[in-house]
Amino acid sequence: MSDSIKRYASIVIVIATFIALAFFPIPSCFDCEGPNPYGDAAVLAHRQFIFEIWSVSTIFFSVFLRVKRTWLIPPGIMLADLMTQHLGGVPWWSLRENEGPIIILVELIAGFTLLCLAFLCRMSFEWLHESKTSRSTIL
Repeated sequence: MSDSIKRYASIVIVIATFIALAFFPIPSCFDCEGPNPYGDAAVLAHRQFIFEIWSVSTIFFSVFLRVKRTWLIPPGIMLADLMTQHLGGVPWWSLRENEGPIIILVELIAGFTLLCLAFLCRMSFEWLHESKTSRSTIL
């Protein structure tokens, strides 16, 4: 991969996440008073599933492809999700008092945990590859 793509890929991932969430917002509801406060639960669950797959896969792919500044991806995804909550119908007071702090805590912890897990996976794959190639040169 070229050096300029590696340099700016994390910023492009965050911008793409924000654009996707601006068009298809996923409102989060913690401590809701009734069922389905923001519309059709099936559609929102499908969007949430796609968003989670996107979040996990971008973190892992960016680490395995050695993208620069991968640490920007978890807080960028969290900010994109937080900034588009009102577009999904979450009131400002609820975002400030309920959803906002929960989104910040959960998504940052999950994002950086996934980032560390991805780095550990890449290091173990590199170690296995090195040990395999060193054994093949000995024989």
